[in-house]
Amino acid sequence: MPFIGDGCGNTFLVLSQRYCDRHADDHIRRLWKATGVDSVLILQKSLRGDIRMLVPGNDGIRGDESGEFCGNGARVAAAFYLRHLGQSPVIESRGGVLFPTIVEESAVSVEFPLPEERGGIVLAGGEPHVRTARKMTPPELMRFCNGRSRRVSANRVAICSSLHLLVQTFEHSINKFTGCCGTGCIAMAYLAYRERRVERRVTVEAPGGQLTVDIRPSCIIMSGPVRLIGSMEQWITDQT
Repeated sequence: MPFIGDGCGNTFLVLSQRYCDRHADDHIRRLWKATGVDSVLILQKSLRGDIRMLVPGNDGIRGDESGEFCGNGARVAAAFYLRHLGQSPVIESRGGVLFPTIVEESAVSVEFPLPEERGGIVLAGGEPHVRTARKMTPPELMRFCNGRSRRVSANRVAICSSLHLLVQTFEHSINKFTGCCGTGCIAMAYLAYRERRVERRVTVEAPGGQLTVDIRPSCIIMSGPVRLIGSMEQWITDQT
């Protein structure tokens, strides 16, 4: 049964691979549009972790625009897994990277490997991010994000203090601003830390809420609230 979750203002329709196998891509697209959530998460069996998570893009669940990983999606999937199976899962990304999680009453945390920097692009969990130097309209951002040899997500950043960042992310896989992009928050916090502008542990505020990014010598821990809303039908009813 489709399920809805909210990770810091980033909303998701959670589906099993079995559900997707039984329904056409057009059906999944209609569900996505009907709920108005940001993204779809598809949970699969994993041979290396507890579950494998796929994040389809605008071109559908069988398209080529799928994201490599999603930080807030992983936090929602972890809370969903704990509710049904009683433990915090290790989540496998599309590329086979393992992300341990910790589900607590007040927050859900995901452990990321340290980001990589390649030619001005910061890869957080395999997701490519850049920091934009000026404000752009959504059409300009679409051209900026998609007009490169590698598609990227664009982030507007303001440093309030050494302990506080503001980040707004235009996500390349769905071509819109979201309430909060977990990998974007990690990438921008890591970049600001490398530039010695923030401390190791920083609060990242997005339009949808706040995340804590804790930069450690060998990994990054991202933590924040998760709300498991319930069935797709319940979500639609609550929005009307």
